[in-house]
Formats: sequence, structure tokens, C-alpha cells
Amino acid sequence: MNKINLTANKRMSYLFYTIITIAFAALASIAFGVSAGILVSLSWVVLPFAIKYRFHALNLFLIGYAFLPDALILACEFLFFAIFILDIVVLKKKFKLNSMIIPILLIIVLAIINSFTGLNVIGSMRDLAMNFGAFFTMLLLVQETDSKERLNTILTSISIGAFLVAIFGLFQFTFMGSVNREWIDKSLKDEITRRAYSVFYNPNIFAEYIVLTTPIAVAQFWANKDRFKKFVYLGIVGTLLLNLMLTFSRGGLVAIAVAAIVFLFFTLRSLIFFSMPFAALGFSFLPESIQNRIISIFNFADTSTSYRFRMWEITTDVIRDHPTVGVGFGHKTFKQVFEQYIRSMPIFHAHNTYLEVLAETGFVGLIAFLYLIVASFINVIKSGIKSSDYYIRVVSAAVLASAAGILAHGMFEHIVYINRIIVMLWVILGLSYIIKNITKIENKE
Repeated sequence: MNKINLTANKRMSYLFYTIITIAFAALASIAFGVSAGILVSLSWVVLPFAIKYRFHALNLFLIGYAFLPDALILACEFLFFAIFILDIVVLKKKFKLNSMIIPILLIIVLAIINSFTGLNVIGSMRDLAMNFGAFFTMLLLVQETDSKERLNTILTSISIGAFLVAIFGLFQFTFMGSVNREWIDKSLKDEITRRAYSVFYNPNIFAEYIVLTTPIAVAQFWANKDRFKKFVYLGIVGTLLLNLMLTFSRGGLVAIAVAAIVFLFFTLRSLIFFSMPFAALGFSFLPESIQNRIISIFNFADTSTSYRFRMWEITTDVIRDHPTVGVGFGHKTFKQVFEQYIRSMPIFHAHNTYLEVLAETGFVGLIAFLYLIVASFINVIKSGIKSSDYYIRVVSAAVLASAAGILAHGMFEHIVYINRIIVMLWVILGLSYIIKNITKIENKE
């Protein structure tokens, strides 16, 4: 009888997997083209290997995903989702629930509803597919990372991946230097002729990735007792910060300063005040082009700054006309509506995450977004920061720093736009979930 039930369960799981494969392949085809749909459909071929070496597969993904095209990233994410479903349905594993699941599911449900009730349903599919894929990756990451040792492995993989991206960034800046003219302000065109963008094709997006990953590498340096490993992680941090300066991203520089303050606040508060004179001294040693770029933050006549102000002004008009549930999830829907207000600004997003969320999903979506942020911070502070384990406390400070930094960057850019950034955002969110699970296990023991 048990064998019959097991066979029936397997058949049901395979049927369910087939249905999900077709649905996800269709979504991928709509969002990214037929090639993406084919990749997702063929991903079941490597499923047995991914199932057997799931944790290794996750780590390899975190190391190399930034170098992959969106379609291949989506195919990998689908594999993770398939493994997660098979674990729950066939192997009867229990997902480790905690209070973080409520705001996470709320965001996912609202994204689905908003995508299918917006003004451009097809246009919403790209962003919905990206967030779904990253969400699936986060689920398996939470399921597989159930100890401090595994958490350390995940953070090591993130740091290695960031280092590889940064090395390529230095190569690109040195040998592939030229960038699009719109990335260089007219007032600084004689001083800045190139900017680092690595694999992101845009220096500002590269800066977002650096802001997200640098606190993780700092935590690995900070908490490690092995001198050689400390030296390695210090080199990774230095390479990332050098790349950040070469992006000439003012938002990135502000964001990394916020991240540093948050990290020190939760690890060594006294160092915040002692580091200020050194920061001022360090500024004087920076190349003049970088100094001028930082100073231009306060120049409201700067071309990119004035352009943003105009963009934000029009975005508020869009919000005023669609206040409750917005125009629909995704940047394509926003772009379509925005260009009805002004055709001389062919932008892709509002260059402000909070205005973009308001415009896309209305006040309902913004409240859910802020709820997720606040819940994540409270979760990490209550569990991780108050943990008796030093390593968990340092990692918790890094997760808070990463989140605070990217949220500060969200004042100047839309951080939920490029797939490579969306993946890392959900990974950081997953880390806050993992920290709470690990501290629960430690408290029971």
C-alpha cells in the first residue's frame, strides 16, 4: 500500500513539474523571447545532477550568475524552483517558516495581481519573471542553509563572485574604457572620459551591485580569525571599493557611506567618530576627477541632477493620476504611461525606487514594500544582532548595512530593474530569513 501511495505521489509530482515547466517556459518566452523559453524547457535535463548537488549548485550560481545572460539566469532559477518543489512534494521536507514569510508572500501576491490588472499585462511579464525567479532561488537558499558553516560558505561564494566581477571591471575600465555619452556629465566631460561598468553595461547599476556585496566581504574579513583569509577578504573589499570609485557613481558613493555607518553602528560604534577625520583626509588624496564628481552631488545645476528633478516631477504627475494601485507592475508599463506625459524623455524608469514603486503599484504597493523593509530590519536586529554568536552578529550587521546602502541608493536609481541586481536583492532578503532560522536552532540547542 505504501509503495502504491509513493508511486502515486511521484506521478503527481512529475505531472505538477511538467505543468510548472510549461507555464514557466511560456512566461520566459513572453518576457525574454523564445530562446529563454527553450532554455527553461531544457533545464530539466540537468535536474538530476542539480538535485544531487543542490548546495554546490547554489554556490556556483552565486559565484558566476552575474556573467550569465538573463535567459540562462532564469533557467537556473527554474531548476532551483523545481528542486524546492520536489523536496516539498516528494521528499516531504518542511519549509522553515518564520515571521518573514508574511511580508515576502504579500509582495509576491501583490506583484502577480498588479501584473495582470495593470495597463500593459505583457509588459509586466519581464519584471514578474525576474522577481519570481529570484524568489525561487531565495526559497532554496533558505531551505539549504541551515547552519553557520553553510552560511559561511554562501557568503564566501558571494564574495568570490563579487571579486571576479570587480576584476573584470578593472579590465573593462583599462582596456574597454569608452562609455555612452549620456553617462558623462557635460560639465565633467574633460575630466571623466570612461567609467567602470564591468558586466552590467551601466556604471550606476555596477555601483548598486558593489553596494550590495561589499558589506558581505567586509563581514568575512571582520569575523575571520585566520590571518591569510583576512588578507584575502581585505583584498576583495579593496578591489570592490576601487571599482566603485571608477564607476563615478555619486549615488553609489553616498550609499556605501551609509552602509559603512550602519555596519560600524552595529559592530563598533566608537569607530564611526574616529573614522571621520581619516575619511576627510582620504578625500584629499583622491584624484581630482573623483573629488569633483563627489562635490557635484551638491550642484543642482548639474545636467544629470536637473534631468532627474524633471523626471521625478513628471513621475509625481503619473502617481497623482494613478494613486491607489498604480499603472501596473514593471518598468515597461511605467515607461509606456510616462511617455504619454512627455515624449522628449525616453526613460526606462524614474531613477528613484520609491517613486517608481508608487507609480507602478500605488500606495498599496509602497506600503507593502515598506512593510517588507521594516520587517527585515526588525527581524535581523531582534535575532542576529542580539545573538550570542559573534559571527552571526557580524553577518547580521553586514546584511543590515547592505540593505541600508541599497535603499539609500534607491533614492537616485531604481534598484528593482536589472535581473542581476534583483537576484542579489532577494539573496540579501534570504540571508535575513536564514539568520533568524539559525538563531532559532542555536537557542533550542
